[in-house]
Amino acid sequence: MAALVLSCGALAPTGALAQATEGTIGPVAPAVAAPAGVPARGVAPAAAPVAPAAAAQPANLTNGETLYRQACVACHGDAGAGGAGGGASLKAGQSADTILSVMTSGRNAMPAFADTFTAAQRRDIAAYVTEVLQKR
Repeated sequence: MAALVLSCGALAPTGALAQATEGTIGPVAPAVAAPAGVPARGVAPAAAPVAPAAAAQPANLTNGETLYRQACVACHGDAGAGGAGGGASLKAGQSADTILSVMTSGRNAMPAFADTFTAAQRRDIAAYVTEVLQKR
């Protein structure tokens, strides 16, 4: 992208240009079109599209299962019934909202996973637990 450098000239404008610029600080710079894709100076760029909130997206059960197996099995077991790691059973019919809340903030010996998983990943794990593990 080329830069436009304006320098202040030592010559004063003459003729019609002098009349048009009278009372201004310096010579009037000619209008320069902005390169394609670059907004003109003084024009706000168009807002980037905003991704919908994680809750508005459908859960990805395959991703939820993968993440559950990576991070949750050690404590909650393969089937969610509680494991050797001391995790509580997830078969008690907890809602997805309850599971999300506990995953986000932690509870008792369970650490918070808000910094480990994105909101979408936590949503996927909660959906896997409520839609797959709790129905086995």
